[in-house]
Amino acid sequence: MKKNKMPLKRSRNDEFYTTYESIDNIYKTGYIDLDYFKNKKIYCNCDDYRTSNYVKWWKDNFYELGISELIATNYDIGEGAYVYRFDGMTENVEKGINDGSFERYEHFVDDNTVISTNPPFSKSRGYYDFLHRTNSKYYVHNTILNTIKFCKDINLTYFNKVGSKNEILYDVPSWDKKNVFVTGSGIASNVGFIKTYSKIELTKTFDEVPHDFYYEDDIYEKGPWKGKILNVDKIKELPIDYDGYMGVPISFICLQPEYRDMFEIYDIIFYGNKFYRLRIRKK
Repeated sequence: MKKNKMPLKRSRNDEFYTTYESIDNIYKTGYIDLDYFKNKKIYCNCDDYRTSNYVKWWKDNFYELGISELIATNYDIGEGAYVYRFDGMTENVEKGINDGSFERYEHFVDDNTVISTNPPFSKSRGYYDFLHRTNSKYYVHNTILNTIKFCKDINLTYFNKVGSKNEILYDVPSWDKKNVFVTGSGIASNVGFIKTYSKIELTKTFDEVPHDFYYEDDIYEKGPWKGKILNVDKIKELPIDYDGYMGVPISFICLQPEYRDMFEIYDIIFYGNKFYRLRIRKK
């Protein structure tokens, strides 16, 4: 079947259903420590238990991973909101709270909970607010840009592109199309990864990289800082000996932790109506 490329702006339709194949690839290709889930409660808080591939995947791998409970809650889109619970032996379904949105179920999140889901992309701001407010541990399927723009603890959040083509497969029944790819999509987590998709070695010094600076007047969205920023077009050209502010591509959050942890992320800025950059500085 032909695979259709869809631009990110179409994601606001929110009819993106991650395929079982993609979820299996996310969790079983060596990026995530599966032992971490032993005795944990998995919460899929944007998932209809009747159709969600996330729910199906966690249920299929319940015993192998040794998780203690699977919970799923869904939005009411005209067919009801439900709370689904599975303890390895028994399934239980109850009527959900009001519209079933994730904000209704903060009480399900505790220190032993890991959230795993693909939330509606257009609700990313409120969703990351929820994760921050509940101090959740999560592996959340989202886009790089949404993660950076809306995550409240971006210095503690890592992003993995997962696949070599930086694409994840979706079913999109509302458009009557199948096998749609959305680029820029992957997994955001504050739990961490065994390894990351990015395998860049940072070896450059300031004298070895282009000295291309942006100044405050060049930036449409000005921040509460003064002076110039070293523009870095490629992560592999990030100098390890420069102590000033630098503007780096948003793919910086996909960098492996041993390098990420050397820098502080301050904010996201939009340069000259052309591209986004993260403003960072060496710790």
